[in-house]
Amino acid sequence: MAVYDIIKGALFLVLVVIGLPGNLLIMTIFSLILVSGSKLLLTEIMIAGIALVNFILIITRGLPATLLVLFNLNNLYGDTGCKFLIYSARISRSLAINLTCVLVCIQCITLLPPTSNLTSFKPRLPRYILAVCSLILMLNVLTEVIPFMYTVSKLNGTDVQYSFNFGYCIIAVPNAIIFFTFTFTYFFRDFTFVILMIISSVIILQILFRHRIRLSNIRNNVQSQQTAAEVRAAKVVVALVTMYVLFIGFENTIFLYQITVSTYIHRVVSDVRHFFSACYATLFPTVVIMTNIRIKHALKCVFKGNQSSC
Repeated sequence: MAVYDIIKGALFLVLVVIGLPGNLLIMTIFSLILVSGSKLLLTEIMIAGIALVNFILIITRGLPATLLVLFNLNNLYGDTGCKFLIYSARISRSLAINLTCVLVCIQCITLLPPTSNLTSFKPRLPRYILAVCSLILMLNVLTEVIPFMYTVSKLNGTDVQYSFNFGYCIIAVPNAIIFFTFTFTYFFRDFTFVILMIISSVIILQILFRHRIRLSNIRNNVQSQQTAAEVRAAKVVVALVTMYVLFIGFENTIFLYQITVSTYIHRVVSDVRHFFSACYATLFPTVVIMTNIRIKHALKCVFKGNQSSC
């Protein structure tokens, strides 16, 4: 096995080993909280949704790459299996971006002062968010049809100019028109959601900056404690967005280079891009588990075995 394959297999294996149990833990804890009769905050529901799509992304992108390198399991899935694998990976990746954007927008609206024109919008926020998420899911299912149509397990010819080779599966686009149509569409789609995330994060930071003295001095009533909790949650969301923008920015920079400058989409470059696309899915649960109070409390109960106080 080549040195490159060993390094690639080890890196993707780290993503799988950390990402799968981490995201599964978040989903399990929030599910148990819901089953126990407690309510989840809207932001917690969104975090659980992001954990779900991250889990799917790691299974459909990180795990196949790991199996390919470590166990040389190529041509394992066939054309039908590859279509399902790549289609699921692309939808879960897009949903991770979309839901993270929705999460930061929710946090931004939640932190708006009572004098804001959007204050009356807050009570109806869960209903609108459900509609927005349903629309996002439908759009992603429809827009990912083109890669689904041209995904195969192996190339029949030698022309790889308009192909994305994952090693275990290949997206082989037949001509330049289709190739540039769907690649630039996806690039600008991601770019739009990233810009919206950045704008919402900047607004959150402005709100925190303007109210930092008032929020740090008032600690004696329930409202102030709730406000402080919202501020902590907002800081975590901003940290997640910063992390996401770095990873997705690096990935999309490589992707833009692939579709505009490079005349041949080299497999190594694609591997690097796909690795960074899965990094957020792995680091996301680590940040959430370390900062979410309800998850930390649940884990403390498990480790201490004191179920009566949980």
